[in-house]
Amino acid sequence: MTRWQAQREARLAETQLNRHLAINDTTTDLVATIDIDGFLISLNAAGYAMLGLHDNTDISHLRLAGFLDNASVKNFVSQEIPQAIKFGASHCEVQITPCDGKPIAGSQVLIVHKDPLGNVDCFSVVLRDISDIKVAEKERQSLIEQLHQTRKMETIGRLAGGVAHDFNNFITVIMGYAELSMMNAERNLPNKEEIEMVLDTARKAARLSSQLLDLSSKQMVEPQVLNLNETIHNSLKLIESLLGEGITIDVRTDYALWPIKIDCSQLEQIILNLTVNARDAMRNSGVCTFSTENIELDREQASKLGVIKPGQFVRLIITDTGCGIPKENLEQIFDPFFSTKEKGKGTGLGLSAVFGAVKQNNGQIKVKSEVGKGATFEVYFPKAEGEPESQQHNPGDAEQQLKVEGSESILLVEDNEAVRNLLTTVLTELGYEVTVAINGAHALDVIDATDKPFDLVVSDVIMPKMNGMELYRELKKRSNDTKVVLMSGHTDQAICFQELNQGNINLLSKPFPSQKFAETVRDVLDNH
Repeated sequence: MTRWQAQREARLAETQLNRHLAINDTTTDLVATIDIDGFLISLNAAGYAMLGLHDNTDISHLRLAGFLDNASVKNFVSQEIPQAIKFGASHCEVQITPCDGKPIAGSQVLIVHKDPLGNVDCFSVVLRDISDIKVAEKERQSLIEQLHQTRKMETIGRLAGGVAHDFNNFITVIMGYAELSMMNAERNLPNKEEIEMVLDTARKAARLSSQLLDLSSKQMVEPQVLNLNETIHNSLKLIESLLGEGITIDVRTDYALWPIKIDCSQLEQIILNLTVNARDAMRNSGVCTFSTENIELDREQASKLGVIKPGQFVRLIITDTGCGIPKENLEQIFDPFFSTKEKGKGTGLGLSAVFGAVKQNNGQIKVKSEVGKGATFEVYFPKAEGEPESQQHNPGDAEQQLKVEGSESILLVEDNEAVRNLLTTVLTELGYEVTVAINGAHALDVIDATDKPFDLVVSDVIMPKMNGMELYRELKKRSNDTKVVLMSGHTDQAICFQELNQGNINLLSKPFPSQKFAETVRDVLDNH
């Protein structure tokens, strides 16, 4: 290198150093150099101010880590220094405690400097005060939470209005026909029609309750292996009545359809709610197509659809020739209580209930639509192993009525007095010897005070003091031969689904007909 080149390199180096010094002196960030033991070698003016040090303070005996909280020091030593040595630099957030004791949130960059042999010589630290940013983030998060709470309260208000309207109608009908039935009974007049209206309205109220539970993922379900084609064909009469005479039904099913595992009532509700949605879109004129097919999704297809994992699925496709869905509504169509119907025409729960039921069974639902070109709903159900169970059961047919009478001793555990009295009456009239308890703890006291063991324990799940699941486990500890039937309108996390899936628990979902209750009791006594 010539003398002229050397002088030029020196001038460039000096210029570069002056620039760095200017930045170092004017920046509001702490800029420091520390040795391999963590002691401060140099510190800019902003660093003195940030750490609360006087300008003439001797920093050679101070460690930068001495101004960090314990968690930051631990992370600094165990994570940041090794990372900086390996990669040349590291970045993290730290908590600084200056001399005045007021904590500061900092964003730290640690840079390693090595000698020509590759040994660590020292470290540079650039530390920025991000306290204002953290405060702003906290305020932003608080505003978001307030917004969510506001929306939540709006949703609750819409829920209260819509559900109260429907339930009040149901209760009015039930009370009215029950009173007519009582008056006719006093006059010895036939009252079968009034009783049928009471039962029919109660079923409608139960369906609304089921939709709400589906929405909150607390619906008590009894999954079984089913054939989707069979469910569709069994529901055709109801589908026809829902759609009306002006709408044509086109059914196209895959003959060799794979089985799926889902609660039968849930599957029917999915089909019927999508049917009602199609009917409302077509306004009594058009074509509604139901089709089924097997489909295998690879990882990429499953990811695009939002399916939990790739594999074999059964796809249900319901297409209508209705008015279509505006693009701005497509993202909201499955939201709770979202509805484009006129006020008082619906609660907006139908598609939300469908979405909840599909998700609860590890499936997925997608919608495609354009205004004026109808809509297509695609529902993906995972393929199930095993043979489908027959759905051809009509409890009303005399030849299919099961033997439900008995003389065994039953302990009935139910905290609701009205339900307890009803089930006691049903069991007693069937010939059973019934003893009652009002909760799980009371049930154990009754069992301990009884010489002869009960043949069956029938218990509600959600109860004070000791719930039905806790009672079940305690009874199984005492004797694995104890027969138990649990009842509940929702799980509320009291049911252990691992035990449920293993088939160790006999479940009855409220509300249930007395006939189904009697059949379940008899079946458990005879076969479990």
